[in-house]
Amino acid sequence: MSDPILQVDQLCVDFKTKSGPVRVLNDVSFSLSAGETLGIVGESGCGKSMTSLAVMGLVPKPNGKIVSGSIYYEGEDLVQAPEKRMRQIRGGDISMIFQEPMTSLNPVFSVGKQIGEAVKLHEDVSRKEINERVIDVLTRVGIPDPVKRANDFPHQMSGGMRQRVMIAMALVCKPRIIIADEPTTALDVTVQAQILELMLKLQEEENTAVILISHDMGVISQVSDRVLVMYAGRTIEEGDCVSVVQESAHPYTKGLISCIPDIEHTKNMAFSDRLPVIEGIVPNLITIGDGCAFAPRCTLADDACRNWKTGPVQVAGTHLASCRKIDGSMA
Repeated sequence: MSDPILQVDQLCVDFKTKSGPVRVLNDVSFSLSAGETLGIVGESGCGKSMTSLAVMGLVPKPNGKIVSGSIYYEGEDLVQAPEKRMRQIRGGDISMIFQEPMTSLNPVFSVGKQIGEAVKLHEDVSRKEINERVIDVLTRVGIPDPVKRANDFPHQMSGGMRQRVMIAMALVCKPRIIIADEPTTALDVTVQAQILELMLKLQEEENTAVILISHDMGVISQVSDRVLVMYAGRTIEEGDCVSVVQESAHPYTKGLISCIPDIEHTKNMAFSDRLPVIEGIVPNLITIGDGCAFAPRCTLADDACRNWKTGPVQVAGTHLASCRKIDGSMA
C-alpha cells in the first residue's frame, strides 16, 4: 500500500450538554491511501458520520469541538487549518456524498446549476467549460439524456437518479478523497447495487480514495479493501476486509457479521425463526465510563471487562481488535 494521503490519529470530539461535556469520538485513528476503499461500519450513533464531519471540518458549532488528535491530509493538519483553507479543500480535494439526496440538493435550482456551482467555487473556468464539465460528469454517472436532465429539478428525478447527481457533484472537481455517508440507505436493492458498482468504476478510473460509511456489514464487505468497525465513538476492530470478515475477533464485529442474511442458512429456516440479533442498545455516552463500551451487551463479558481500558490487540498478525478476551490481551 502506498503512503497514506489521509492520516487520522487519536481523534477526540466532545459536545457540550447540560450534563457536561460528552465524548462522541474517543481516540479514533485510521489511514487512507490513494485508490483505497475504507469501510466504516457500526450501528446508528457509533460515531461514523461524526468522523466524516470531523474530516470535512464540519463538526457542529458551537457545541461540538475537536479537543485532541490530528487529521493530516497530504501532510497538512486539517484540525489546525483556518476556515478559508477548509473551504478550498471541501469539494475540491475532499468531497462528500450524503445519505439523503432529497434533503441535500437544493429544490429551487436545477441539478446542472448545482453541479456547476461546485466547479465555479473551486476553479477559475469559463461558463462554457463549466457547462461542458456538467454534461460530461452526468454522462459518466449514467444519467440518460444529460443535456436535458441537467435542467431538471431534484423532485423530477427518482431516488437513484438523485443519488447519481450527488455522486456527479462529488466527482466534478476530481477530488483525491470521496466520503460516502450511507449512499445507498434509501434505495432499493437493485439500485443500491448499481450505485455501488458505479462508485467502484469511477474510483478505478480516477484512482480516488473512498471512505464508505454504512451500518450494513454486507455492503461494506462487498466493496472495501479495509474495514474500520466503530462502537460508541471508539474503534474496536480494524484491518484488511477479508481478514476482519473471516477472522473477526471482537464480539461486536462477530455480531454484525452474523446479522448478514445467508441464503444457504435462511432457505432452511422455519417461518417463526429469527435472524441473529445483537441484544441491547448503544450505551449512553454520558455515563459510558472508561471500560469496554460493549461489555453491557456482550455475552462473554465479566467484571474485569467493564473496568478494562480498551486498547488494540494484534489478531493472528492480520488486524487489530480491542477486546480483553483476545489471546494475549488478558489482564
